[in-house]
Amino acid sequence: MPESSPFGPSQFGGSLRRAAGTQRELSITAAFATRAEQTMSVLQKHHPAIVHVRNFSQDPVLEVQSPAELLRCLSEAEGLSVGCVVLEDCFTLMQAEALAEHVSAVIGINGRFSEFFLSTFYARLRIDGLYYEVFDAAHWSFFHHHPETVKAAPADRPYFITQDTTSMEMGYARLHSEVPGQGFAGGLFIPVESDEHAIAYPLYYGTNRKPVDPDDLTKGYSSERDDRVHFGTCKVIVPKSHKIGSLGSPWWKQLLTLSPDGLLKVDWPSLRNLVEEAYWNHIRKELKKNASDSRASVLYIHGYNISFERAALRAAQLGVDLKVTGIMTFFSWPSKGKFIGYPMDEASIEASEQAIAEYLTLLVRTIGSGRVHIIAHSMGNRALLRAMNDLFTRVAKQNRVRFGQIFLAAADVDTEVFRKLAHVYKTLAKRTTLYVSSKDKALASSGIFHDYPRAGFTPPVTIVQGIDTVEASSIDLSFLGHGYYADARSLLQDMHILLQRDTPPSRRFGLQEATANGLHYWVINE
Repeated sequence: MPESSPFGPSQFGGSLRRAAGTQRELSITAAFATRAEQTMSVLQKHHPAIVHVRNFSQDPVLEVQSPAELLRCLSEAEGLSVGCVVLEDCFTLMQAEALAEHVSAVIGINGRFSEFFLSTFYARLRIDGLYYEVFDAAHWSFFHHHPETVKAAPADRPYFITQDTTSMEMGYARLHSEVPGQGFAGGLFIPVESDEHAIAYPLYYGTNRKPVDPDDLTKGYSSERDDRVHFGTCKVIVPKSHKIGSLGSPWWKQLLTLSPDGLLKVDWPSLRNLVEEAYWNHIRKELKKNASDSRASVLYIHGYNISFERAALRAAQLGVDLKVTGIMTFFSWPSKGKFIGYPMDEASIEASEQAIAEYLTLLVRTIGSGRVHIIAHSMGNRALLRAMNDLFTRVAKQNRVRFGQIFLAAADVDTEVFRKLAHVYKTLAKRTTLYVSSKDKALASSGIFHDYPRAGFTPPVTIVQGIDTVEASSIDLSFLGHGYYADARSLLQDMHILLQRDTPPSRRFGLQEATANGLHYWVINE
């Protein structure tokens, strides 16, 4: 590890010892350790109950090294009794979960509120009991004295990670209950399954959302429009217990159903912004690592009522479940991420059409013709349809396939407009599949709102020459029946077959042929 990588004054071993009565006194020992052997020496000399790791440099290259060295020492050393590790300004979920396999608790916090929270935590540690009780009390004292931080970005909040699931019953209701007058401060408690080895799934993104904080992009992106596209990478933590078609269940639901289904989580500190040229170069280099027949990309364009965080989670889930062999990308337009934000989202998706068209053009130019696949959901289909028509106008003379598989799921597009413009898909894609459903309550409501039916809703079933229409009315996994494309194993399997082999519907398992007005379409059996 470089000498400048600090394991320094605040990276201490704090020995807890019994004082008079029932109180405990905190003894602090500070030590520098720039190499693993020095870290091991410090731990064996002081036998701390708590190890506090702090990053002074704020260098993204160095910030993960101290926790990594500590993890190595904890896994190799014998006779240590470290009960808790505190990660300050160097916290990532992946390393915290790895550390939690060797200690009873890991506490992590990054950003401008770390000093305030940790001072409260250590003040209460002198008199309170278990680490979780101290964390819980410090958390509520912290938000009581700093109520403005309740709405802080997830990257700025304190996290408690443990394998001891018995702690989940202690104070969980308080952690996730409403702070008077302020809203919810939840999302802080992360139980870790003892046999779990999560993966950090990499994503590439483009977005015309404004950053929450331009000086700290790890806070993510807001619902406000920007006048330019931001490019970057991030990672989503996908637990071993992940189930196909799921973003995960909270711990209490897992206990009720006796079925493990770990939550997918955005690793906010992994969020990195890249300048446009560096972004596309990074994609080229990443694809070169794959075999020539695996150098492809799947692009996900989300629909209405989706935040940047939710878009990232869904993109990662699709990438994992579809076994994408190349890279997974997503474009996140500035949806308000609210159920009542439908009119605002309609305006935003229209304003985002050019940005999405330009992103598509650059993606194809970078990866190559036929190697870019697209999954568009709901309102995202509006921008894709316009963007593809824009591309068709510009490349019509070339008369060659530009995209691989295109999946149009629950398309919230006027049926008449779709019929007029959808011919471009046949020209620009190897195969296009339109998934429709009669149980999609969201599209049924959209049809009523606009006074015209939507292409993704049936009846009537939308059939366009050159596009495979697949009815998925037998699938209804959600209250609105609008997210079936990513929730149902049978539909994900259908998409996976298309990505792998471009199999026509007549030869795909689980599809039954049907007709409407003399035209053929297909019905998927769940």
